[in-house]
Amino acid sequence: MTAEEFREKARAEGISESAISREIAMHDKFLRMGMQPASYEEMIAAIRKKSCVEIFESSLNS
Repeated sequence: MTAEEFREKARAEGISESAISREIAMHDKFLRMGMQPASYEEMIAAIRKKSCVEIFESSLNS
């Protein structure tokens, strides 16, 4: 998923523009630092569940 696709889906979930921009900026910063950020798909799943714990634990196990 691209940043623009994430932006559209997050808007549809009712997330504010400033929160969306912060998430994208953090994702990009992690990439620049050579780290592997949570995927945009994982972020959308966490938004839908209102919790990131299950989502990120499952990503650690994969």
